[in-house]
Parts: sequence; structure tokens; C-alpha cells
Amino acid sequence: SHWSRLRRRRAPRPAETADLEEFGSAFAVLRRDRTFLAFEAGFMLYGTGFLMLQPVLPLYLVDEMGVSYSQVSTARGVIFWIAMIVAGLLFGRLSDRIGILRSCSLAYLMLAGFPLLLLFVPGLLGLNLSFAVFGLAMAGVHVAWNLGPIALARGRDPVPYLNAHVALVGLRALVGMVGGTLLQDLAGSRPVFWTVMALELLAATVMLLTAITTGRKWTVRS
Repeated sequence: SHWSRLRRRRAPRPAETADLEEFGSAFAVLRRDRTFLAFEAGFMLYGTGFLMLQPVLPLYLVDEMGVSYSQVSTARGVIFWIAMIVAGLLFGRLSDRIGILRSCSLAYLMLAGFPLLLLFVPGLLGLNLSFAVFGLAMAGVHVAWNLGPIALARGRDPVPYLNAHVALVGLRALVGMVGGTLLQDLAGSRPVFWTVMALELLAATVMLLTAITTGRKWTVRS
């Protein structure tokens, strides 16, 4: 009987209205917060390059680099994950020490070395070394991916930041996957690799300049 006496303070919003409001607030935060916009620009550059590489990489490894499917499986399934697990601990500490934007810039810089090693170090050595660097770099990317929006929210509601962060993944996938496939068809795999390196270096520069110009450390704790 006590529960029946409680008054409803506010009528619930229709699900469609709530979804539209959340969608709008997610992209409104990009207009309001220039630092977050720069952060997402860096992630857009990184993600476009990363996804451009995905449809090209299997054909390059087997047809041009001359490694076997089993060797690729070992590099992707063992070496990559060992490097990522080890580096995850290091990048977690590094992001607390120098900030998420600077540690993410370092991860992008390392990621540019992945296609570079594939191009210039031949055979099995190049395969294993490149995937080790790939794992190290992606550990830093994942730390920034998960903690960056929360750190940039600076104590405000992080939900719009996270929503915008996730929503932009679909756009990166569309541009990157289609762009990589088209460029490979038109010019071959090597121009794709050089384009990816350029995008990762540009993403690293954007993140570093954002950290420098804002003058903040940008950690979750700050």
C-alpha cells in the first residue's frame, strides 16, 4: 500500500525520443568540446588507416611476402597477443604518467612501424617482428580507446562522449575498408601501406599537438 502512494514525478519519455536525444547529445559534445573533437579526429585518422589495411593484408602476406597461412596464424594468434598483453600493463602506467593523449600518440607512431616492417623486412622475420610491434602499438590504442573519452569528460557526464566515440566507428569502417580495397585495385598493395603509414603519423601528430596546446596531462585521475 505504501508503494501505491508514491507519485510519479515525471512521465517517462518514449523510447524513440530518448534515442534521438542521446544521439543529438553525442554529437553536440563534439561541437562544444574542441579538445574532444581533436581527440576524435586523431582516432578517425588512425582508424581509417587501420581499416584500410585489413582487406589488403592477407593477400600481401601470402602472395607478396611469401609466408604460409600457419605462419600468419602464429604471428596473429600468439606473437601479437603476447606483445599486447605485456604492453597493456606498460601503457596503463604510461598513460597515468604522461597522459592519455601523449601515450596514444606514441601508440600511433609505433603502429606506423607495422606496415613499414612488412615492406622492408622480408620473410618470417619481418612477419613476426611486425606483428610484435603491432601488438605493442594496439595495447596503447586500446588504453586510449577505453579511457580517453572518460578523461576528456573531466568529471562531466561521460555518456555523450562515449556515445560519440562509438558512433564514429561505423564511419571509419565505411571509409577505411572501402578506401583500402579501391586503392589496392587501382594501384596495388604498396600504396595502401604508404597511405596507412602517413595516416598513422598524422594521427600521432594530432594527438601530441592537442596535448601540448591544451597544456593538460589528461589522465583519468586528473
